[in-house]
Amino acid sequence: MTLELCLKRKYICDSSSTESSTDENFLESSESDSDSELDERTKRTKMEGFMEKVVPKYSNAEFRSHFRFQRSGVDFVENLVREEFEKKTGHTGGRESISAKTGIHLFLWYIANQETFRQIADRFNVSKRTAHDIIKKVAKKLVDTSAQFIVFPQEEQFPALSEGFRRRNNLVGVIGAVDGCHVPIRKPTKKPAGLFLQKEISQYSHTSCL
Repeated sequence: MTLELCLKRKYICDSSSTESSTDENFLESSESDSDSELDERTKRTKMEGFMEKVVPKYSNAEFRSHFRFQRSGVDFVENLVREEFEKKTGHTGGRESISAKTGIHLFLWYIANQETFRQIADRFNVSKRTAHDIIKKVAKKLVDTSAQFIVFPQEEQFPALSEGFRRRNNLVGVIGAVDGCHVPIRKPTKKPAGLFLQKEISQYSHTSCL
């Protein structure tokens, strides 16, 4: 499954959730008036200092648990998307500019967790419109540059890759794993913890191989 399809699946699943009809109505709205956004920012009380005070205090293990990324990897992606946050949009109206650092952390939090746009906007002290725009912006940039990093191996690499999969997983004739999916199942009576994932349901993990 391509990066683009993964991001679309995440977006569709979140948008179709019944947890917050407010978020659905917001995403469907075409309203982009800056005065409305400014009004939202001034009226709603949001969390302050998450990026400045909380995230820096995370241990490396806590950081990876929350963002599903190492700090060094986040720095790399931040540099990759930085130009998207430095572009001049000509849009005024009092909206505070968002740094690439905040933008990439917001995006990673979105794809790594089960929070709505309302919750993410509150956590990162931005409006829902801004959170939505940041996620679209970063996702598009990653999809546009994905070909630089997601490549199929050359034919001369096949024997070594196949041997590596055979030694490590006892899989014969495999040169790569494309993607996996999780299938909900009933909790088994024997060793249930082995099939218990972070979403708090028992699942069977299936991986598609080349």
